[in-house]
Amino acid sequence: MGATALNLRLVLGIIPLLLPLSSLHAAEDSAQSVQVKGAAICLNSEIKEDCTARALTNAKQRAALRGGDTVVSNSSLDQIEARVTVLDALTPNCVRNLDTGNLECEVEILASVTSNKLSLAEREQNRKELLVKLLQKTNDDIEAQLQKIKENSKTDSVSGIQNLTATPEQIAANRKELERLNGSDNQSVRNSLDKLWVKAEAPPLPAGIMENDAVFWKPAYEGNATSQANLGSIYTNGKGVAKDYAKAFYWYQMAANQGYSFAQSNLGMRYLLGQGVTKDANQAALWFRKAADQEFSEAIFNLAVLYEEGNGVEKNPTQAANLYQKAADMGHSDSQTNLGKLYLNGTGVDKDPIKAVSWFRKAAEQGNSNAQINLAVLYSMGLGVEKNIPLVFLWLTKAADQGNDQAQHNLANAYFNGLGGIKDYLLAMNWYKKAEAQNHNPLAQYQIGRLYRVGGFGVNPDPAQAIEWFRKAASQGNNNAIKALQELGVQN
Repeated sequence: MGATALNLRLVLGIIPLLLPLSSLHAAEDSAQSVQVKGAAICLNSEIKEDCTARALTNAKQRAALRGGDTVVSNSSLDQIEARVTVLDALTPNCVRNLDTGNLECEVEILASVTSNKLSLAEREQNRKELLVKLLQKTNDDIEAQLQKIKENSKTDSVSGIQNLTATPEQIAANRKELERLNGSDNQSVRNSLDKLWVKAEAPPLPAGIMENDAVFWKPAYEGNATSQANLGSIYTNGKGVAKDYAKAFYWYQMAANQGYSFAQSNLGMRYLLGQGVTKDANQAALWFRKAADQEFSEAIFNLAVLYEEGNGVEKNPTQAANLYQKAADMGHSDSQTNLGKLYLNGTGVDKDPIKAVSWFRKAAEQGNSNAQINLAVLYSMGLGVEKNIPLVFLWLTKAADQGNDQAQHNLANAYFNGLGGIKDYLLAMNWYKKAEAQNHNPLAQYQIGRLYRVGGFGVNPDPAQAIEWFRKAASQGNNNAIKALQELGVQN
């Protein structure tokens, strides 16, 4: 039986936000050409033209930021764009994300950038000035927000919170007061404090802010949930900054507390994996459920896996099947794959190989490699569908071409064993080596050794190569390889 999509998946994406940089030092202008890509992820309600326009704007801004040692000296987005002249642009490419329904557009441009060439000392001074401005705005914003809380709250006082110009002792006192107020029954207070929390304890900006997509950082510190979730993704993946799970957890939590489903699902994953926080499957289930309640298909899938495994929740195959069904109906391919597996095994649902084939096919047609393997296996067995060997090769090849190592190994076995009368050792060797290259699988190593030992069907015998591959497999405890070396009179 082929692989099933039992592994929990995590959606990580960056949703570009286009904001201006502050006015900093100026220097002598110079022009140069840069080639950059711009991207935009747009809500499913947005039209393609608007989304491609946002992608182009993002490309222009990235051109401005990447024009050598560039510091853009204008404060409005229009003025920033005026510094970039597009010399050539490829046709925008837009695709619909089947999991989220969002439209994802990308455009590549060649642009002439009028930039400011600064010394390292001037760049460092600019960076410091930008940080000072961001921190000052933080202080101004929190004062205004606290005043708003005071005006809206009938039962709570905010007089204990100090201005966050902030010694460490004052920040600690501020946090204590925010914790007290965060327990209030006053919804207005709680909503405001969710946005204020970042002001009190946000991790410091990275030293490379001028070079690392500065457009993301400012709105995150101002409480924008999308930007906060983006920072969680940035720190999780280590894109432009050092990978830091603690900071990723912090920013996901900030966005999740504002009800942002993408962040809630990723926060659940941090709890499940113990990244940046103590591992806690119960908390993982809680956050997956919050996102699932907002119809976020990835979270519905993750919650279903927990119910199937009894991890963080009481094991309930029927509930797992119901959740897989819900996400599968939304087009979530991993849920379709796992739902097919449940129908195949009769777990949580009545056993029905025909429905299993139907769900595997839906996922396979979306490019899900695990589903493609499962569908190939059922075609080879004639289970739930008429036996069809050409379709076995078709679906295994589709999965193998995506780099699925199990599909590569299965396809190699099919050629090695002559499935359907198609025996080809050269193609078998090719797919065994591709599978082995990914994870040094001892089964693949042993099979490669066998092919070099016996030869035929397109492969020339090569005893030296056979021994080398048998030794690799034997070193990982493969008994067949150990026996083969003994037969050849070679020590492991």
